[in-house]
Amino acid sequence: MKQKLHEKTLIYIGGILIVFFTGCNSTPLEGYIDWQPPPPEAEEAILYRIADYKTQALGQELPSWVIRYDSGDLRQIEYLPEYEGCYVFIGKRTGTNFKALQQWNSGFRVTHDFARLVALRIQERFTKEALTFPDQEYGAFFEAVIKAAYDAAFIGSIQEDDFWVKKQYLNEDGVTIEQEIYEFLILVTIDKETLERQIDSILNTIAVPRDLTKEQTARVLQIKTVFFDGF
Repeated sequence: MKQKLHEKTLIYIGGILIVFFTGCNSTPLEGYIDWQPPPPEAEEAILYRIADYKTQALGQELPSWVIRYDSGDLRQIEYLPEYEGCYVFIGKRTGTNFKALQQWNSGFRVTHDFARLVALRIQERFTKEALTFPDQEYGAFFEAVIKAAYDAAFIGSIQEDDFWVKKQYLNEDGVTIEQEIYEFLILVTIDKETLERQIDSILNTIAVPRDLTKEQTARVLQIKTVFFDGF
């Protein structure tokens, strides 16, 4: 059955033109309560355009990994053929001071800064698996793992590339510039098996605290077995 389209909305988000169509609602039968759950709250669209980037003056396009990262899903980079079999991490710093960001970029050391990137991803994994809050579900074990990851000297990581873009964030009219922000990105990779062995070592070296409840202990044992599913 064809439905009449009565609303069409155009949103320009980061260089992508997205078209939304909304169909007319059918009229409910008389005396019948047509109840539907309230729609989820939609995230506010962020309007921006890329005004400049590292290689624009050379006539080069944005690298594939930058485009995929800008789409909002870091793990999409790992599907690129050149990073097959690797975990990908992105060091990121934003601001308005270009020279200060250049200094951060120059001072980035994968031997020192990689541990923080891994720790944040481990924390994200615990959070995604938790039904409530990770510190409640896993007790002191969660905090101990994160701390150990921050302090770890991970080996095998490689700083592959770095890039910067200048974004102009726009008002609702899609024309007026509200703010200009520089975004500096550093791409780091590591062989999956190499990283998994090191994280496994952390997970299995830290003793399960004795004061955990039976439920917390069970959750700790469970996440150990499925930790890299969706990591």
